[in-house]
Amino acid sequence: MKHFITILLNIFMNKERHELNGALKTVGAVCHNINQPLQAIMGNAELMRMTTDVTKIHEYAEVICVQVRCAGDYTADLMGPKVEEYLINEVLNDNLFN
Repeated sequence: MKHFITILLNIFMNKERHELNGALKTVGAVCHNINQPLQAIMGNAELMRMTTDVTKIHEYAEVICVQVRCAGDYTADLMGPKVEEYLINEVLNDNLFN
């Protein structure tokens, strides 16, 4: 009986480790996708600080606005209906098929 419990614990721990690994990879991808527009925003803000050319300032400001929208769209996608549908499907699959 102890051997059986040990086997079950090992299976559970391996599943948890696998799920944690998947979650960490997802978090890494999310951080990367949010960091990209932030880097563009920071770069253009620095360029704005170094110029007095109004035309250039407007160009840099436009890039910043576009990148802010990109970051906002990405975070909206993360919390949108697609994610809710995915989570519902995951819960159903875990409970019905496992």
